[in-house]
Amino acid sequence: GLPQAVQVVHRQAQLPVHTLTLTPDEDALSQVNRLSDPGRLRMDLHRHRYYWPTSLATRTRNVGYWR
Repeated sequence: GLPQAVQVVHRQAQLPVHTLTLTPDEDALSQVNRLSDPGRLRMDLHRHRYYWPTSLATRTRNVGYWR
């Protein structure tokens, strides 16, 4: 180990983006809550060791489409 903690800063990093399409069968808020549940998201330590999955949804008009 190291004698003290260090911080690594990457000036450029590629982060994966996953697009989720919501269905009209369930209200949008319930779908976003279910799909972004921390118990459902897992960190793959073999690929993106310093990346924690996060979710962001924005509502586009009132047509059930979140981006």
